[in-house]
Order: sequence, then C-alpha cells, then structure tokens
Amino acid sequence: FPPGDLSKPKTILQAGYYYRHYLKVKLNSDNYDFESELKGYDNGIIVGFGFQYSKTQVLFNYKYGLENLNPDPEGINFKSRVFTASLVLFL
Repeated sequence: FPPGDLSKPKTILQAGYYYRHYLKVKLNSDNYDFESELKGYDNGIIVGFGFQYSKTQVLFNYKYGLENLNPDPEGINFKSRVFTASLVLFL
C-alpha cells in the first residue's frame, strides 16, 4: 500500500540506467542461436513520469537503448525503444 496522505495527489518522476543480458532463447521448442542474430545484451536510459491519487497510480516509462543490437558492425544499426503505460489500483 502506498505510504503517506492519500488525499493529496503525488507526481512521480523517474530517471535511470538499465542493463539487460539475455541468457537463453527458445523458439518453437528448439534452441535458437540468439547471438548470431542479435547481441546478447542491451543497455540504455529509462525516463518516466506519472501520478498517484488516492489508491490509483498511473505511470508512463520510456526505455531508450544505447547499444546497437546488430552483432555485425557493417550491418543495419538498430536499437531498442520501448514505451510502457501502467495503471495500478491499490486495494
């Protein structure tokens, strides 16, 4: 349960760094050579904002990948970009 006075709205700001390491991938119940297609790790920046009022919390996050996921340096440069929205109701 969120602490504090629930009758006052709160603003939530988020900023940080993430690192993600892929351990193993299965595709159609076969082992998939993930690292031949993509790098086995990713890192980047997280920014987010939201608000909380009473027992309701709404959050928006954006992950901006800094790492080129293509293992071939001569290939296409592509990076991870993820936007999420969440609604949390505290009981």
